[in-house]
Amino acid sequence: MSAAREMLRDTARAVFAEAATAGMAPVEEAGFALLLVPEAEGGFGGDWGDVNAVLQIAGVLVPDLPIAELIAPDGLQPAATVSLMAGAMGQALALSIEHVNTRQQFGRPLGKFQAVQQSLAAMA
Repeated sequence: MSAAREMLRDTARAVFAEAATAGMAPVEEAGFALLLVPEAEGGFGGDWGDVNAVLQIAGVLVPDLPIAELIAPDGLQPAATVSLMAGAMGQALALSIEHVNTRQQFGRPLGKFQAVQQSLAAMA
């Protein structure tokens, strides 16, 4: 991953953490709407990899905010929504794994049962 994309991801995490309580204002102020606008036109000059990275973070931290509509051009919002969903589903998987490794049944963690492992593998 490039250094620029990593900085973008760090910025997105910070902005979306604030947006979780403050709504869309921090997201709009951060300029995410300019993510796909070329640098020559005053934008970030990002690509769809950058958009995907930002939207996956949004799917984890602020899934209810209309981030896809802000970033993606008209007609491409369904593709952007897929990235949001991928982020949310990744978080759901992480929470599920944490739960089955913490929860005990019959003297051992649920994550040690093959049926649970198979369900998590299918989810992944």
